[in-house]
Amino acid sequence: MKLEPIQCPKCAARLSLAEGTNFCACDHCGTNFTVTWSQSEQPALTSFETSLTQLVTQQDFLVADRRLSYLAQDIAEAKAELEAAASEFGAAQTALTSVKTREDKAVRRPLVFLVTLSVATGLSLYLVLTAGRLWLILSIALAIGATYAYSRWQQARQNRFVVTRGGAKRVRLARQRWVAAQSCLNEFELERKLCEGKTRRFRYQDETLKTQSV
Repeated sequence: MKLEPIQCPKCAARLSLAEGTNFCACDHCGTNFTVTWSQSEQPALTSFETSLTQLVTQQDFLVADRRLSYLAQDIAEAKAELEAAASEFGAAQTALTSVKTREDKAVRRPLVFLVTLSVATGLSLYLVLTAGRLWLILSIALAIGATYAYSRWQQARQNRFVVTRGGAKRVRLARQRWVAAQSCLNEFELERKLCEGKTRRFRYQDETLKTQSV
């Protein structure tokens, strides 16, 4: 979905609006806004608190009253989606942590072996120079072992990168789902508050007019 760049009317921070959204919040100052879209102009932002004090026409009242009958179900579904997304996000994080721990051990074992063989090889070469050729065969064997340990270490590092990259991708996708679900729930709750305010103000206006006409 296309994002429209726009400035926050209150603090001038940069906002990114998903095209077609009816509400947004500034991450910098925390102000909520209602969004009005037009065909040829930039979307117009109105402070949510200001929207709660505007006059309400009968058409506005009918639309808001009708929308309220559906919002309860929408909010319940959004909450269920948020819980599912949060559970998926938590499970993905736990799985990634477990995979990293396992793969770190797999990388550490050949690394310890490599360091040990390298030190032993160096010591054996020193003994070749000081104690004769009998240590040469051991030095060659240790060097071969160190080479093998190095190849295993490199392979373990590559496996760790591949496995953890897949886990990190799942975490990222789960987080995106969680953020989208949270945003959807916030929008529904703001819409409900706005609709409740419209219906309440219209009834108050209607009662006021009736009282004045008596």
